[in-house]
Amino acid sequence: MISFLYELVVAGGAAILLLWGTMFRLAWLADERSRNLLLGGHLSFLVLNLATMAHWQVEGNMLYGLLAGYTIAKARQAKVTKVIDERRRAVSWSAARPFAPALAR
Repeated sequence: MISFLYELVVAGGAAILLLWGTMFRLAWLADERSRNLLLGGHLSFLVLNLATMAHWQVEGNMLYGLLAGYTIAKARQAKVTKVIDERRRAVSWSAARPFAPALAR
């Protein structure tokens, strides 16, 4: 964080905080099975970044790119699954009573 502030001034510090915040939010939105793994991965990377400046080395950027891509994929998958489940519930409720308005008369 200090190196981002030193090299890129306040805009760089704000950008890296925005990136980390967005990734934590997307990790939180993932399904329950993946949530702890993703949050732990991001937290572990932050600790690694404090110790070895991983964002400034190619290996660290590759690791975080893989972690960020997996986080985005899991968050999208959870969103799509939620939408499908909602549609499935709406269809099953309406299909269970196809003639309900006619029977109410």
